[in-house]
Amino acid sequence: MGEKRGRESSEALGIALLAWGLITVLVGIGLIVADYFITNEYVSLGLMSLSSAALSIAGALLITEWIIKPLYVRDVLQVADLSSEIYRAGLRYVRTSHGVAWSEILGVKGEITAAIGNENVFRSGLWAVIMEASRVANRDVRLHVSEDLAAAGFGATIERQWRDNGCGVAGSTLTVVPHGAVTQGLIVQCNSWLAATIADDPLNDDPLFLVFRSDSTEPVVSALQRGVDRLNSSSTPPIAGA
Repeated sequence: MGEKRGRESSEALGIALLAWGLITVLVGIGLIVADYFITNEYVSLGLMSLSSAALSIAGALLITEWIIKPLYVRDVLQVADLSSEIYRAGLRYVRTSHGVAWSEILGVKGEITAAIGNENVFRSGLWAVIMEASRVANRDVRLHVSEDLAAAGFGATIERQWRDNGCGVAGSTLTVVPHGAVTQGLIVQCNSWLAATIADDPLNDDPLFLVFRSDSTEPVVSALQRGVDRLNSSSTPPIAGA
């Protein structure tokens, strides 16, 4: 959904620039035609100047949109080989929660670990996939939740839903643990897959996720705790909202 909005915005901007360029061409041509009927020398000179300026602007817009921009993007991608570099770094894609292939991420064998700071994002689709994966195979699910969620009874609610949906029939286990390093957003880890929200907005229940695949086996909460410890020991004030 977020990708679609981004493409639509880009396409709309391109269409607007092209439309403006074509309108400017028509204005320039109209001024040239009008000059044909003008006998006053000064008025004619003014119309010619305006038409020249209009056609120059139109030419610049159309050349930029049709020639310079595509060539620049192509050259940057070829020189930097950005697609390959990003893929080698482990990033697979960036999508909203509803566009993430949760079944693929959780379909591999291994423990499912999540650091949950935003309950709404967790319940919007991921939780149902976790329960389904736990019903069909023996999976260990470990949920690290923020202290605020733990105090609000999140763990008891999740455990009740787990039992009611028969998630332990195949031998799967669920552990819900409060963790001080978890404060916001959502991070999910399963074997080599890792998905994390880019930023957490309490009013946005469908945030963008970065989805990685790497050889790292470090538990996600350990990485979070290390980051918190580094911030606490740093003499530099953190960025507002970090």
